[in-house]
Amino acid sequence: RLIKDNLTYEDYNNDGVKDLVIYEQFGGNGGNLFYNLFLINPKNHTNSKVKDFSQLSNPRYDEKHKIILTYGISGSNY
Repeated sequence: RLIKDNLTYEDYNNDGVKDLVIYEQFGGNGGNLFYNLFLINPKNHTNSKVKDFSQLSNPRYDEKHKIILTYGISGSNY
């Protein structure tokens, strides 16, 4: 699977500031994408890496419910 955008900015902690999301790797024959998340703090001009975020496959932030949704694809191909 071709990754066109290996870094994006999305607000994952619902603070109104877009955080840095960096593509790390793929699994499941390209169906599972893994990323690193860095929370941006513009007041202190710092960022902090979210521990173990790269263990979540295909993460997306659901603004309505204020949760991070993930899913993993698995199976066999004959």
